[in-house]
Amino acid sequence: MFTKKGELQSRIDRKNEEIDILKIGLSGIAKRYGYQNMQEFYMIYHKSHSAYTAYKEQEAKWEKIYGTDSQKQ
Repeated sequence: MFTKKGELQSRIDRKNEEIDILKIGLSGIAKRYGYQNMQEFYMIYHKSHSAYTAYKEQEAKWEKIYGTDSQKQ
């Protein structure tokens, strides 16, 4: 009979195994799309996310200055 601690550890171990399987699957998906590994994918993702955020900020500034709402004034 499992103790409460033993039950919890068993559940944690099963979840960790599930996570490991998902990580392997995710790594496989990234490799199919041409990335060497997940680290390369995340590096490129963060660069593109930063560029997109900067673009959206510039777009908002442009819209505020030159957008259709400013022409009504």
